[in-house]
Amino acid sequence: MELLKMQLIKSAQDKFSTILPYDNKKTIEEGFSIVGPVLLFWFNTVDNGSHLISSRL
Repeated sequence: MELLKMQLIKSAQDKFSTILPYDNKKTIEEGFSIVGPVLLFWFNTVDNGSHLISSRL
């Protein structure tokens, strides 16, 4: 699971360069959730945009 989380973080950084914790979260790690067989990763970018990327578990 940790490897998959790191891959999603890297993918987000590759696409957006700087990523920030989602909404009022304090850490990037708090942006993860699981829905069924899918790991979701919510994060913000420096332009205050909110983004979601996901991967099957």
